Amino acid sequence: MANQIRSALYLLRRNVYLLIALLLVLAQEACVAWLGAHGASFGGQDSLIGLFATPFICCFAAVGVTAEDDAACGLRSATCAQDGRARYVAARFLAVAVSTALVFAVTLLADLAMAAVGHPELSLVVSAPAMHAPSRLLAQYLSVLAYAELVLLVGLAARRAAVSLLVALLLGIPRLSMTLLLVVAKCLSVLDAPHLDVAAVMDVLRNILPMQAFVTTVTFPGGVQPVGFMGGCLVPLVWLAALFALARALMARRAV
Repeated sequence: MANQIRSALYLLRRNVYLLIALLLVLAQEACVAWLGAHGASFGGQDSLIGLFATPFICCFAAVGVTAEDDAACGLRSATCAQDGRARYVAARFLAVAVSTALVFAVTLLADLAMAAVGHPELSLVVSAPAMHAPSRLLAQYLSVLAYAELVLLVGLAARRAAVSLLVALLLGIPRLSMTLLLVVAKCLSVLDAPHLDVAAVMDVLRNILPMQAFVTTVTFPGGVQPVGFMGGCLVPLVWLAALFALARALMARRAV
């Protein structure tokens, strides 16, 4: 297992996708600074993780785990050891978790750097501390990690970086994901059940998908309701466990 982890982390250090992802983080922060310099204001309900491209960037970095690993024939070498395929999956899941944590850390540090150089009005963490509380950031990390691991699973199954990139684009941006869910709910209401309550369907989808961390509930007077453990942490953890089990089952049957 140690060899698999070392191999995954070695490829992660040389991963071009991760380098591009970190550059995208800096470009995102530059965009935030430009908007702030041109009159945009950030309120107490603005989230650095949820409103911008951080989820997509994390999913983009996950694409590189399978793309670089396929080029290095990582699975072929893993089959030489007992339980090599299971260890291969665990190491790649860990690599995605590390890349996601790195993107989160660089995103937050770049935002805080704006406040450190004398421009706190350009820092979303300073402008909206409740939206960046440790509990909410943990829930957002687990939710984004579930999306990133799903991209990894697609990459393991499809063996095509283009397919993984498409999935990353569709799943990595919470607003786009919510729009797709709304379209699905409306299609169900029109095609199957004309009297279906779309709002109720959306509530069900939000509860079973790792999205609660990106839903902001404003309380009087202008506060933000904390993310619940069930929707914010437990649901993403269940998804992560299910994705890991699916990946192990897939790789147990995949030809090298």
